[in-house]
Amino acid sequence: NGSLELMDVDWQVPRWSTDGEGEHSVRARIKEWRPLLDGGGVMFGAFDEEHLVGFVIYRPNLSKGTAQLAALYVSNGIGARIGALLTGEVIQLARADGVRKLYVSATPTVSTVHFYMCQGFALTQEINQRLFQLEPLDMHMIKNLCACRCRDQIDKARSPRENT
Repeated sequence: NGSLELMDVDWQVPRWSTDGEGEHSVRARIKEWRPLLDGGGVMFGAFDEEHLVGFVIYRPNLSKGTAQLAALYVSNGIGARIGALLTGEVIQLARADGVRKLYVSATPTVSTVHFYMCQGFALTQEINQRLFQLEPLDMHMIKNLCACRCRDQIDKARSPRENT
């Protein structure tokens, strides 16, 4: 119905296994995301020295005028700051690509939904049916990039004296 309702649920996501190819294995995630990267997607990583502590995957062509923040993972205990930096990289890339909207299908937890809302995403009425079929319990959200891009164009059009 387009509104958020807080409910008590037991939402447990197992740690990714480095062994085997089960649903929650590293190999399964690679198999799932490889087509996104092969199709022109981009992956950014965040490192603490030589350790990967977070990554994000950008899919530039979800639909006409819409890109997708396809995956965002940050190690436990690292905090939202790394997630915000990685999300910012995707937003910057999407704007450079001329995308009008950025779509995310997010885990329906309070912390995840709050994080994306703080990044400027909102619930969408324009649900991508392919993603909904894959993740029907997720929160489907959109960030409108057009207004910010238009503001940037207005700033560029001002005379140099007005920009100082």
